[in-house]
Amino acid sequence: MSVVLLVLVVLPRLVELQRAEHGASGEGLGWPSYALAGLAAGLVLLLPPRPLGSAALDQQGLGNGMDGVSQSPGPGSASPLDDTQEWTLFEWSTVWGQTSQRPKLVGRPANVVGFVHHPKSGLLPDDQFMLARFVVRCCTADSSALALAVRWPEAATLASDSWVRVEGSLQIDRSGAEERPFVQASLVTPVPRPINPYLSPTG
Repeated sequence: MSVVLLVLVVLPRLVELQRAEHGASGEGLGWPSYALAGLAAGLVLLLPPRPLGSAALDQQGLGNGMDGVSQSPGPGSASPLDDTQEWTLFEWSTVWGQTSQRPKLVGRPANVVGFVHHPKSGLLPDDQFMLARFVVRCCTADSSALALAVRWPEAATLASDSWVRVEGSLQIDRSGAEERPFVQASLVTPVPRPINPYLSPTG
């Protein structure tokens, strides 16, 4: 809508410039043009952009979902000895990236918030969905996707891009060529989208 309004402002001015090139005198922009430009600017400010979601995930691809962000373990890094119920997808991804720590994650409690993503047909069983969030260091242009499979009997009923809180325990699927983490959910609850839907590596 903002683009349409701005086009309505620009087109008359372009016509005036065209006439001026052929010797005709043009006039400045009138108040209707300024009003339309102001309305367009107001719409941009009042209607915030839609955050990244399932469409962006399809474009990026997920792999196993937990390898989207790399972080070298350090003194402040997450550890399997921490209270895992406080972890976001970022902390789960950090520890999952430490292969030797993976067995210690089995059975640990999870309490994670994210949006629902249903990958293309056939990639997940009907009783699973991906819980996802984007990690942003500076802006959405440098974002990385993180997603964790969730096993839940009513997975197919959850709408894509809806936000939920998943409570359960982390398990590892070793049936394929690679180990894949998933949450065996005991409860999935709809929640409002966070004020800041993105995670940050700095916490």
